Amino acid sequence: MAQRVLHHVLRAVLAVALSVCTRAADPPPPDWSPAVHEALAAYAAGRLDETLEVCRSLSESAPDAAARRDAEALAALTLMTHDERAQRATGRALLLNLAEHHPETALLDRPECQLALGRAALGLHETSRAIEWLRKAAQGFQRQGRHRRGAAALTALAEAWAQHAEWELPIAGVEAPLPRNADEALRVRIDRIQALRAAAGALPESGDATDAIDLVLARLYLTNDARRDQAIPILERIAGGERGLAAADAALLLAEQRERQNRWNEALALYERVARVGDSAQRRRA
Repeated sequence: MAQRVLHHVLRAVLAVALSVCTRAADPPPPDWSPAVHEALAAYAAGRLDETLEVCRSLSESAPDAAARRDAEALAALTLMTHDERAQRATGRALLLNLAEHHPETALLDRPECQLALGRAALGLHETSRAIEWLRKAAQGFQRQGRHRRGAAALTALAEAWAQHAEWELPIAGVEAPLPRNADEALRVRIDRIQALRAAAGALPESGDATDAIDLVLARLYLTNDARRDQAIPILERIAGGERGLAAADAALLLAEQRERQNRWNEALALYERVARVGDSAQRRRA
């Protein structure tokens, strides 16, 4: 289950991040050494092997201590995106250790670190902690005017609310009364995700983020028999769009629903669409 949650989070965040490749990029992050800006761009675009290679080189040869520490911190963030739980835990421990021993770096106040910590917590089903970190990340990116990364944080935050079940734990800055029953808990999740969708929609060129959050909402609807039909128009719209990863994910979900209804020809057409627009993992699922 944790693997599947992290898979959805990373895919959605990466889909939003990849939009940077064809549109105006965010301004450089002011809280990181310029020496690691290139590696940060690779990290945001999902080129993790490249990121680690640059970080290793900088941590060994960068002329100033700040650049070396930032390279070590970015390497820790990269480990935190790994599919394996042990790697995520190692990356988190490395980052927290760096933050403790070098308080002057203010690593835990940096939105990029907060985003990674939130995603890692979500992959470990620590949803209350994930929501805390991801809210801080979204607010921090907004202050910096880094709307692409802010959209990625909002997308991950939507997934955190979709998975949230730690209602008894307080969340800093969030009023979340204990739901009386499962229906009320679902309503809270839906309301939170819809609010995040609206926030993402207010960002410049936000189509990738809103589609990713709509997919989170559609998956949530599919978990509830009474709301299953509400997912279908969302999936149909995204599956018919031009955003590759999101369109393929929506087509896969919609094909599964068509199979449930014994609408085999429609399901086959959707799987064929995945084969055209999806990545290798999506094509294997089709």
